[in-house]
Amino acid sequence: MPLQWTRHSLERLAQRGITKEDVEYAINHPNGNKTPGQMGSVWVYGHTGSGRILKVCVATDDPTRVITAVWP
Repeated sequence: MPLQWTRHSLERLAQRGITKEDVEYAINHPNGNKTPGQMGSVWVYGHTGSGRILKVCVATDDPTRVITAVWP
């Protein structure tokens, strides 16, 4: 299913050298770790196509809505 991108997420991806493809791959290839984020969000850990771990923050009520992403 297609992801929804917040303005904040797109700004942070550009700042951090993370591509949309990195995020999509990580969400589709989770490593099983999830941690609570700020109210209404959860951090999902997954692998990118190159094998790096990526930490992606998504909304708990809509896991297709990407809030931000960061290299841990």
